[in-house]
Amino acid sequence: MEPQRDEDRVDLVQGLAEDQIDRLLRGLVPYMVPGGAAFIKEGDFNDSMILLLEGTVRVVSHAGTPAEVLVVRRSAGQLFGEVNFVTGGSRSASVIAEGDVLLLEFSKDRVMAIMDADPVLARKLAWNLARIMAERLRNATMQFWDVQSTQDLTVLAF
Repeated sequence: MEPQRDEDRVDLVQGLAEDQIDRLLRGLVPYMVPGGAAFIKEGDFNDSMILLLEGTVRVVSHAGTPAEVLVVRRSAGQLFGEVNFVTGGSRSASVIAEGDVLLLEFSKDRVMAIMDADPVLARKLAWNLARIMAERLRNATMQFWDVQSTQDLTVLAF
């Protein structure tokens, strides 16, 4: 599976004013994760989302087992963990640093407090998250149909 193309990226802060970006980032401290570390584990409970500032990560299912599957790679400037941020629950995949990576973590409680204080910022962030998730759903659907087109399908039910 190839890394996501630049044109597939949707920026979390797209359309935000500089002061809104400052409020969103205020108090956040980037942190480094060493290469090879699985810093998010499938099944863990956490509702934060993470912005990858530097490096590349692998998002995998069934990490460390013979059934391990690469779901996607994410690179600098991309977001991950947005599904759990929105829905809560347990992580559906593990995330492994391919080399040293620099991350910025957004806790749900903190972002919700900022959004409660600024409805315009809230609308823009919600829209950006929706666009990120919609684009990823579109990409996953296209990949599914690419795989299906190589197989003999006699019946499709929707």
